[in-house]
Formats: sequence, C-alpha cells, structure tokens
Amino acid sequence: MADADPLLPQLIAVEVETRERCVVDLDADGTYSNVLKGCFVKSFEYAVFCRSLGPDKRAFFVAPALRGICEDFIALRYLQAKRTPAERDDLLKNKMMSLVFDGAAKQLKFFQNRRPFQPVFSGQPKSPLPKVSLPPTRNMAVEVGLDDLYDFMYAITSDVVHFNPRVIIRNAWGDTKKRFQHSVGNFDVYYADFCQTYSLFFLCEFVRAFSVELSFSGEYLKSIGKLEEWLTEKLRWPEAVTFEEMNIDGPAEVLRLLMKMASKPSGGEVA
Repeated sequence: MADADPLLPQLIAVEVETRERCVVDLDADGTYSNVLKGCFVKSFEYAVFCRSLGPDKRAFFVAPALRGICEDFIALRYLQAKRTPAERDDLLKNKMMSLVFDGAAKQLKFFQNRRPFQPVFSGQPKSPLPKVSLPPTRNMAVEVGLDDLYDFMYAITSDVVHFNPRVIIRNAWGDTKKRFQHSVGNFDVYYADFCQTYSLFFLCEFVRAFSVELSFSGEYLKSIGKLEEWLTEKLRWPEAVTFEEMNIDGPAEVLRLLMKMASKPSGGEVA
C-alpha cells in the first residue's frame, strides 16, 4: 500500500475553519458572497480528494474539474476587482437565471428526441433577463492579469475533455516498439501529480485573494502558508507537454536544483 499523502493531514486540520467561514446567511450574504463561499469549499474539497488519490485511481477522469475551479477563481477575481458589490450580485443573479433557462431549453430538445414520455422542466422567464452579462472567461482573465493561468489550464484540461488524438495515442504504452496497450491508467502518475499540485495551487490562490471577504484567522493563514511553501519548494510542476512524451531527455535533477537556486534573489527568499 502506498504511503499516505503527507499534506493530507494539513488540509484536514483546516477543514473546520474552512466550513465555518463558508456558512451562508441569507439575511447577510448576497449572491456574490454565496457563490464565493461555494466555490471556495469546492476548491477545498477537490484538493482533499486529490491528495487522497491512490496511485491507481485513474486521476485522468478527475483532471477536467480543475478547469471549472480555474474559471471560478478568474470570474470571482474579476468581480472583486472590477465591479461594485451591487453589480457583482446583479451579474451573478442574471448569470444563474440565464443558465437555468438555457439548460431547460436544451434538455427539452434532448428528451423530446430520446425519451418523449419523460416529463422535464421547461419554461421561459416571466420577464426578459437584463442584457448585461459577464464577459467571456478569457476576457475576464485578461482584465485581472490571469490570462497565462487561464491559457495553461485550458490547454491541459481541454486535452482530456475534447477529442484529442495526441492524448489518446500518448496513453498507449507497450513493451516493444510495435505493440501497445491503450489505457488512461498508463498516465496515472502524471495526472495524479497534475491534480494534486494544481488543486493545492488554486486553494492557496483562493485564500490569498479572498482572505478579507472570508475572514480567515491568523492560524489558518499560517497553515495555508505552509502549503504554499511546499508548492514553492516542489522541484517540478506538471507541464502541458512533457520532455518524456517527446522522447527528449529533460534536465537532470541536479541541474533543476541549480536553476531553482539561481532564480532566488540574493536575500534567499523565493521570488
């Protein structure tokens, strides 16, 4: 049996405060606060789940969830930085209602074609929805300086949710150069590392960005700081295209260490 993830106890230790800070009070919380708390809890639970993954748990199938968490973070950062409290609530209410009726129209068409006997919700809003809406996610990312994050996460997660011959062929391994066996399990180590690394990254980013709104304690922030230190010291984060899949020898570990040390300022703190 594989050793338990050493970071999992650190995450479990902050679970109580995570949930306490994210209780929703409908008399006090607007739509923005409600959504923020829900997105943060989702990010936390995903990080715990990923750190609980064993080596043979087919992490390939949970990797796409990171795209949703990435988009949650970008949209909330955009609303935090670019919109007033009233605008945040109005935009999210409008987004929520638009998604309800758009989803209802699409499900009606599907069930009429495939299962016409099954009743489903359908309908239109009683009055036209406001025309003001959230910009596309990448536009929001550009406005708050997160387009590099969006593009990188989009690249990796799109690999596993869209038709992608490269990823399908990459998943085929064999003992000889002429016979291969297809299985997403052949990349379990890569996708587990991907999910574990970037789920922790987003959790830390959420805490850093929304610590005031969520009123975290000093002890909580200190615990998250230790997780950030682990991320900083991790020698290699998963890439979208790896040396290994391109059959190229990557830098040796000692060279990676030297390059990491050279990137630090003279004072010794990580840039």
